[in-house]
Amino acid sequence: LRGGAGTRHALAEGLAADCFVLGEPTELELATSHAASMVLRINVLGRMKHFATVEVAGAKGANAAEMASRVVLALGGSHRPQPRLGEGGWLSFEPRPGFEGLPQLNVGSMRAGISREFNTTRPALFPDFCSITVDVRTVPGMTKETVRADLERLLDGLRAELPELRYEIDFTDDTFPLPFDAPRDSEVVRSVARAHREVNGTDATWSEVLRFAASDASWMGAAGMPGIIYGPTGRYLSRPDERCEVADLVRAARAYACVIADICSRDRREIRG
Repeated sequence: LRGGAGTRHALAEGLAADCFVLGEPTELELATSHAASMVLRINVLGRMKHFATVEVAGAKGANAAEMASRVVLALGGSHRPQPRLGEGGWLSFEPRPGFEGLPQLNVGSMRAGISREFNTTRPALFPDFCSITVDVRTVPGMTKETVRADLERLLDGLRAELPELRYEIDFTDDTFPLPFDAPRDSEVVRSVARAHREVNGTDATWSEVLRFAASDASWMGAAGMPGIIYGPTGRYLSRPDERCEVADLVRAARAYACVIADICSRDRREIRG
């Protein structure tokens, strides 16, 4: 099963397994939880005006880029643990073991110009449209509906300082909108731990690499399949020189072989628990 859309299609067609080991990069550590990803766009709507002209009653200019910058500051900063609503933050959620440091967000892009075509040929004009793309990494219990309501509350509160602020919120079709939260004591987890010890001569540790990431494990877990993420590399993840050390790949392959031999020799009912 490869790729978010491919995995969803396979599961929709009824393809499933008694358990799974997903080889996403964890530095050959054990991972049974990670965040979900909700990608949204905040479109800030301004009012075009030439900065050298006088104000006209009822047609005051509003710079969408400047208002959007205030919105970005109100979001609380990228890659920082977000406090709960009522405790200095704007997101409503309940803390969950295994998801420490979450939720978090990243302001991925910000683009402004004249009209929704982002025309930039007239820099003397106030831009009347600015779009901010935000990736919110969530914990179980958070949904698009709760995030939207929280964001609307935050932006509506900004109107006390920015009375001209108008906005739109659009969610994209996310690949990984579900968190992964599997038990640490399932048979497949124990099998991977045993295999790691056999191959490496040391006990496996719990991974921090993927906590803020997302993967196909969320879809397979949601389909009722017990599983674990365990794979080589991680320190080079999502970098210009992303790669995997050959030695790590060999160690992972040996561990997978041990798990396959172990799991396939067991009764199906034992694997499913």
